Amino acid sequence: MVTNFLKSLAILLLVFSSVISYAKVEVHHQSVERDACSKLFMTKTGQILPGDALQFAILYSRFVSVAGKEGCIIKEIRLDSEGGSVDEAIEFGRKVREFEFRVMVPSNGSCLSACVLVYAAGVDRVNVGAIGIHRPYFYKISPNASSLEVRKSRDNVANKIKVFLAEIDVSDRLLDDMLSVPPDKMKILTDAELRQYRLDGRDATYDEQVTAKEASEYGLSSSEYRKRAALARIQCTGQKIIRLQGQNLRVDDRNFECEQLVLLGISQAELKRRQDKILKVCMIHENDVPKFRACFNKIRLNG
Repeated sequence: MVTNFLKSLAILLLVFSSVISYAKVEVHHQSVERDACSKLFMTKTGQILPGDALQFAILYSRFVSVAGKEGCIIKEIRLDSEGGSVDEAIEFGRKVREFEFRVMVPSNGSCLSACVLVYAAGVDRVNVGAIGIHRPYFYKISPNASSLEVRKSRDNVANKIKVFLAEIDVSDRLLDDMLSVPPDKMKILTDAELRQYRLDGRDATYDEQVTAKEASEYGLSSSEYRKRAALARIQCTGQKIIRLQGQNLRVDDRNFECEQLVLLGISQAELKRRQDKILKVCMIHENDVPKFRACFNKIRLNG
């Protein structure tokens, strides 16, 4: 009798400890820059619990109040969570999308169950860990509930997820596959499956917005910019396109010079002339970032 009681107590404590699992939203690294992009790297660990979305929003707002709304901010949140509240994960995800955060699951981390809803909301997604899904389930449900009542409750949760996935342009196949995996099991998604759900790389809408902004920096249409950027990746050792960040000209970077030649469609001699002119004319504005940017872009594009 005592043994059975202790076993029951141990099981109860195990369940309880799982419910109050250590959870945290925190700033991992931050730096406020006046002549380059500021950086805000955050982490979410443990279960997703009520209040996480609000804490995330508060920490972000505090950073923006210091860095400034107009400044360039590199934003990333790393996820290592076993899941938790579906409602909170959806609210958390909406904040991640609203604030345009990149999301990452590190190699030593995982994003399971409801966590996938936060991951899905990133404007850019990188996974080098494990992402797993299964059917949402109720923490507690009345044993006297009718099958109709249970079905209505399940449909309510599924509809919330469906609406959210539509908001962030993720395939509703993700929900269908979630519902096909029992709660006591976990399906770890492959890279191919992540692509099928549109959960790899940039969100399509965000990609169009970013491309339009980058194209405008070179006086190009989005279509022409994409062509030249693709050519630059081939000709310039496949490096990512390097753009002006504050007053960092990177004039000694060969990859940068190669990319500028392709994107601007000018000769190396002309690029050198423009760089020299920028250093001569624009540096008088080195303490005034808006004026420096205006000067830089005028000479870079028009010579």
